[in-house]
Amino acid sequence: MKKLLVIGIIVLFLFVGLSPNILAELNEDFKIENNTHSGFWWIEITAPEPGIYVFGNKILSAKEVIIIGAFEIEATFQYPFDTKHVSFYIDDNWIGDVTSSPYSVYCAIKHSGFGIVKAVAFDWSGNHIEATLDVYYYKFL
Repeated sequence: MKKLLVIGIIVLFLFVGLSPNILAELNEDFKIENNTHSGFWWIEITAPEPGIYVFGNKILSAKEVIIIGAFEIEATFQYPFDTKHVSFYIDDNWIGDVTSSPYSVYCAIKHSGFGIVKAVAFDWSGNHIEATLDVYYYKFL
């Protein structure tokens, strides 16, 4: 029933041009944490992929993500309305914000060992969705 209501509202947006804020008001659990997909919007960290990287260059395939030196983080994001920005973090340390596609940042933060890379997409109403990626990241200088 709830999905039917959301579909009906989306159809109204297309034909009447209602504000996207109505979706947030209708769906109490619109804020999704630690989840990459939420119906009509989603986010996914697309780089780095599993492998061993040295200064951003993949040198070997592996089951885990192992990085030595700075590297690029990229996320793919889909949302039917305007996006405010996508923020990137490693272990909750802010790396940067990106306001338009392609959503990618260069990570050169000092780090040693296991870490969690996170991409968080925000809309203009403050709603957000995030994706995480476990990495082993080593950067000393």
